[in-house]
Amino acid sequence: MGYFTRFNSRPYYAPVPFEFLVVLDSVAGLESVWRGLMVELSATLLDLTATSTGQPFGNDKRRGTIMWICSKLGFFSIVKKGEPHTWQIRAHCKHDLEGLLAALSLDKEVLSTPQADYAFRILVNHQELERAFAALGDSIDYPNFKGCIGALSDQRDKLPAYHAFWRGMAEVQDMPKSPGTKNGAAESRTREQVIRRTRGGIGSMARMLKTIRGFRDKHGHWPTKLRLSTEALTAWREETLTPLGFQLLESKLRILPEAKWKLVAEDDAGLTLDFDSQEASSAPWEGADEWLWNVKV
Repeated sequence: MGYFTRFNSRPYYAPVPFEFLVVLDSVAGLESVWRGLMVELSATLLDLTATSTGQPFGNDKRRGTIMWICSKLGFFSIVKKGEPHTWQIRAHCKHDLEGLLAALSLDKEVLSTPQADYAFRILVNHQELERAFAALGDSIDYPNFKGCIGALSDQRDKLPAYHAFWRGMAEVQDMPKSPGTKNGAAESRTREQVIRRTRGGIGSMARMLKTIRGFRDKHGHWPTKLRLSTEALTAWREETLTPLGFQLLESKLRILPEAKWKLVAEDDAGLTLDFDSQEASSAPWEGADEWLWNVKV
């Protein structure tokens, strides 16, 4: 399960809100883990209603407990403010809240607040909030979040915003650490560890990298699949890439061999980019090599 949780306090000020940013990007097999996490966060929401001075956040409009959730049911902002033991689940789209209420089998009014940051909201108590978390956990039945959203007609319009969020978080991502390296430094590789210099393989590799990079430039995220000819696949595995290089390639992309010559990058939502397109043929390959192998080729 992929989720991002950030506790963010502004320095040099009195106690201020904690922010939780949770992205539901998981596989169905981890639903129970997610549900347990949601119960923990639900309890934490209660604990965070008081600052170190003992004053409830609800008494100060500058303070509040905030959670953002990106899910296949919609995008929600959950805040603790207003009446005691009451939470607001807010949304930009009314149908998101209507779908959530349907999943909870709750009969509640969706309040319209057009002058606020979020135009729609519902009020829930603690028990109902826990039910909402459980429903969000039950909705995780996909291997890739953005791919799932792209396939949902009532959520697809949020995909550009999610891509922008994905790109923003990728920019602050820590580089993976290797426990076997000195001082926990990121593992480094040499070009020779992943690529062999043979025949026309390097030209074929450049076409692949340009297609992958072109896909990212066009759609805002890396592909999850690569369609190519069986002949090219054999050449990459036996001549162009080392065993490590090919293993790393397969760890990032699902390879789909074709009988005829083809080179197409795809994702789980059905977005594609063919090497024969202008976007791919004119794209640089820089970045795609480091994404695949953590090395510049």
